[in-house]
Amino acid sequence: MKNHKLLLAVGITFLIFIFLNFGYYISTNWRSFLPKKSPSASSIQIQESKTYDNTKMGINLKHTPTWVVKETEDMFEINPPDARNKVYFSVGLRKEFTSLDDIKNKLSSSVELSPLDIGNASGFKYRDTDDHDSIWLLHSGKIYIVRVYYPSQDANQILTTLKFI
Repeated sequence: MKNHKLLLAVGITFLIFIFLNFGYYISTNWRSFLPKKSPSASSIQIQESKTYDNTKMGINLKHTPTWVVKETEDMFEINPPDARNKVYFSVGLRKEFTSLDDIKNKLSSSVELSPLDIGNASGFKYRDTDDHDSIWLLHSGKIYIVRVYYPSQDANQILTTLKFI
């Protein structure tokens, strides 16, 4: 009877040891069990990107090669060829403002502002009523507004490449 209890105790101890080691292995390597994601079409397109430089505004970014750039004096848009009058990504230089506080004072108190840093520029963003995220940034004493059409993954990827030069 004593031998059975000893054998049972050794067996239980061994099972606990195996269980704890297996648990440790799973907890430290759980990411390797997740399925590997294949790159989406939009991430493939941005990897095969065109570089856009606007030296007048001091901006550099990458965009999907098939997208079209439209420039005016203090602004540019980058849109898919079939945009149908929707603006997917735009950057404008706003000379009428001297600080981000000026902009915050003009916005409605119902607008929820989120702080945001992009590269070496800081500012804030909010969801516009016309399906855009509006991002106000201050860089080298200049105020910029960036508008990103929020259902567009490509426009969000362009935003991640935005640099002030």
